[in-house]
Amino acid sequence: MNPHMILANEKIAQLEEQLADQAFDAYLILSRQGSDGYFSLLFDVDTRYPCAALFTREQGSTLLVHTSETELFNGLNQLHIVSYTEEFYPAFKQVMDEAKVRKLALNYSEEDSSADGLTLGAFTYVYRWFGLPMEELEEHLCSAADMMDTVRAIKTPTELARLRKSIALAEDCIDACMGQIRQGMTELEISALFVREMKKRDLVSSEDGNPDTPPMLLNLRGGMSHRGPMAIPTLPGDILILDFFCYYQGFSSDVSRTFYALRKGEIHAPAEVQRYFDFVNGNIDLVLNALRPGVKGYEINQINHDRLIGFGEADPGIATGHQLGRECHDGGTILANRQRGKLSEGTVRENEVYAIEPSCINGEKCLGAHIEDDVVITKDGCELLSGRQKALYLIPYEEG
Repeated sequence: MNPHMILANEKIAQLEEQLADQAFDAYLILSRQGSDGYFSLLFDVDTRYPCAALFTREQGSTLLVHTSETELFNGLNQLHIVSYTEEFYPAFKQVMDEAKVRKLALNYSEEDSSADGLTLGAFTYVYRWFGLPMEELEEHLCSAADMMDTVRAIKTPTELARLRKSIALAEDCIDACMGQIRQGMTELEISALFVREMKKRDLVSSEDGNPDTPPMLLNLRGGMSHRGPMAIPTLPGDILILDFFCYYQGFSSDVSRTFYALRKGEIHAPAEVQRYFDFVNGNIDLVLNALRPGVKGYEINQINHDRLIGFGEADPGIATGHQLGRECHDGGTILANRQRGKLSEGTVRENEVYAIEPSCINGEKCLGAHIEDDVVITKDGCELLSGRQKALYLIPYEEG
């Protein structure tokens, strides 16, 4: 059976269950060439031509696609498939007329970029069909963000299987590169090792599918931020942070690891370097113990915040964790400071997947550690999907 439609049938079943409890009577996705990420989320494919997926509470659901693309959806169970060959709008109007939609939910959001996929061009189809002034039209439209947050966040069996595989392959790349990292190599050279290993496994480390995009391999001497690797050589005493995400069958892993380059005569890291690493590991233990359905995102972040202050470091304001799925940062509830707004006040739910990353970096001293692991929320806690880094990865000293 078409593997894309296996996943599509799972996600659409989730959507229809959520739709039954909504105040609106229909939900519409308009997309072309992947313009709306929720189309990809539900159907696991994208179309070249304009398409529409209309889900209604009482009239059934319809997928409108170009005739040349109907085969993409072989095996789709829940939707009636309608095709068009020439202009999109007349076919779209007929679908909407038959559904007799009064209150319509669309993909727009002021808070969550993942829920903001409706383009202005696509909206014009809706505007033309209703035929109302904008001030009146607003009474018939609403955002689908809250409903689709649930559909996106709670993973189906197929999604969890792909995420597990993505994470396993990312860790396999790390294992393959570990013994190849040498002192003197630049961030760019080390990153190239990971690009090579990803290509062997048909993985990419970019949202646009570019196979040559390097992971974030950062020497603390060059600054810890969301930047690309640079020509900074690895010298004795350096701390390197690998922030590594890659995509497998449309789903992202996100794993971070910390390396230390031994100085001459050292067989392990200095006490101060080890202290930062152990501190971050301790934070991960506390977060894992606290993560369970019902807890708020900001409550988990507060654990990390309080320990940072007690450790003598200022809270950098970075989230303690974020959701993982179709994207590395997948929207929805985040484990962040309450001041970050609505998303940090979200509730953790069973079968959501999170990347946990309670880092501690002192940029002035070039000291710190960043460890990131992936977990799925279970009925009464969470399950690790990645293997813990319990010890610093040491890069042997080499003369010259």
